Amino acid sequence: MNSFVDIATLVALFINTIALIVVIYQTRIAKQSLTATKKSIDDAKTQRQLETLPKFTWVIKVQVQLEHWKKDLQEKKGLLQKGVDKKDDEMFQKASDTRIKSPKNLSLNRFLYDNMPAWLRELWMSGAQYYYDAIAPLPLSIKTKK
Repeated sequence: MNSFVDIATLVALFINTIALIVVIYQTRIAKQSLTATKKSIDDAKTQRQLETLPKFTWVIKVQVQLEHWKKDLQEKKGLLQKGVDKKDDEMFQKASDTRIKSPKNLSLNRFLYDNMPAWLRELWMSGAQYYYDAIAPLPLSIKTKK
């Protein structure tokens, strides 16, 4: 009977050792799986963040347009200041010469407007509104001066 108990104990020890090795292996595989899942989630998160960023060409387009408008307004301001300082009607004429007669003349691209992020769209439209509000009355300034 003793030998049966000893054999049963050895068999149980052997089975438990195998079960322990299987559990350790499963734990290792689960850890690797969790690491791979975490990396996959982080990659997907990064991808989503990159997709929400605007295309850099939109940022460049808006920046170039805003800089152009700023430069144009600075030139017009300089001409008006010279006209006032020198009392020169020709300077007023140059300053009031503009192709912007209505907001449609601002040449805003509808495709860009529809596809750019809202915050960039708001910047662009604010710049366009400011520019138009400043440039639109210039042709009238020469007429009211006369």
